[in-house]
Amino acid sequence: MLARIGVSTLAVTTEGAPTISADDAVYYRPRKEPWAWDAVLVALLVFIQLGYSYWLSVAGLMAILVMIRLRPQLFAGFRTRFFALLLPLPMLLSVLTEPGTDQIQDLLRVLREALMAILMIVMLTGSTMRPIRLNRKRFVQVMTILAVGLFLLTLLQIYALRSKSYFGFPREMFAFGKGAIPGELDLYYSNIRAAGTFSEPSYLAFILLSIMMIAAARFDYDRKGVLLAALVLVTGILSQAASFVLFASLIGVVFLVRTLRGGARVTMLVVIPVAATLLLILGSGSGTLARVQAGTSATGDSSIFARIVGPLLILPDYLMKHPVGAPISTLPDVLQPYAAPTGIMPEQYLMNGMFNLFFEYGFFGFILLIALLWRRDIVINLYIACCMLFNGAFLAIDKLSVICLVVAAYVAIRKPDVAALSDRGAEPGVVSEPPQTAEGGTGRLAGGA
Repeated sequence: MLARIGVSTLAVTTEGAPTISADDAVYYRPRKEPWAWDAVLVALLVFIQLGYSYWLSVAGLMAILVMIRLRPQLFAGFRTRFFALLLPLPMLLSVLTEPGTDQIQDLLRVLREALMAILMIVMLTGSTMRPIRLNRKRFVQVMTILAVGLFLLTLLQIYALRSKSYFGFPREMFAFGKGAIPGELDLYYSNIRAAGTFSEPSYLAFILLSIMMIAAARFDYDRKGVLLAALVLVTGILSQAASFVLFASLIGVVFLVRTLRGGARVTMLVVIPVAATLLLILGSGSGTLARVQAGTSATGDSSIFARIVGPLLILPDYLMKHPVGAPISTLPDVLQPYAAPTGIMPEQYLMNGMFNLFFEYGFFGFILLIALLWRRDIVINLYIACCMLFNGAFLAIDKLSVICLVVAAYVAIRKPDVAALSDRGAEPGVVSEPPQTAEGGTGRLAGGA
């Protein structure tokens, strides 16, 4: 009997026939998965901020398509995370206990964010429990094309900005993020950075980190993922996206140290410090390192300080005074006493999605954070946490679309196909090493190689 538990029938080859790698055997499917739908979703990432309004936008279209693509995962998530339907009740406390200047908009915002939180929690949970069927090769190829396009566009924008010209979509085409589009005076008197097809460099960093997740998913069985990650890192450095360089490096280090074994792990522990040193040298020339250093002070880089350092310093005192949070319409006034000594506008303290959970919903923000990160892979948790820090709108329709698509693809690439494993009698979701060959070995090539 050629096929037995743990041995793929593909591993048995005749003399002179080409051998099939063990990883290909693990991820084997009897038929090719369709990939056109996923290619459309990846292509929409380029235009995700464009549209007429919040709902009538590319992000809205992509959210619908992602929910259709992940509908089995959506239903699976609801079965185990049904408590998510109760989230609107505590989230409404800030609106009910502290009247805002625009109560209707405050109420609509809370309900909208509650809907996004429910959908994100259940789809992320369902994607982990029931991995999607994905044409991994084609999906990564489309992501690579996207990365190359953003790299070339970043180079063009850097050249245009040196000539004090704006090269990108006009302000009128953006559904949200219009305020970050540079004006004519900004081009001459401000340090404007490349932002790709998006309204601001931090949003470009968000998309680059999402591509990095797909590249990282292939590190341990496809070294081409390293090349994709390197291209994405260079693009982030050229755009001076300091937060992206820090977050991507953190995710990459955690992933590599956790997945690699033996000599490969020792090699990476040597390579990582050397690569970090080179990144710092390159970053210092492009301004990235200087932004990180200046961000620790309110008199330095105001963007990094207001996004990370400032909110972290005021959060304990804020929670003591506003345990259930404050409506979004009154938050600038509530934060004014904290922002005044630093010389930063209070609205800038709302540029961090993670801290906004606490500013808007008080101590319940911790519950939301735990619900989003509960019992997930550490790399996925790092990715979700980092995505909160790029701008203030985390529980939003665009973040829902991108994060759920990327996490579902990451899980599908990392986990062996459930159907293929069940055919061999193996337990799904636990095989991370190459399967045994017919001779009992675990080499990279099946069939005795």
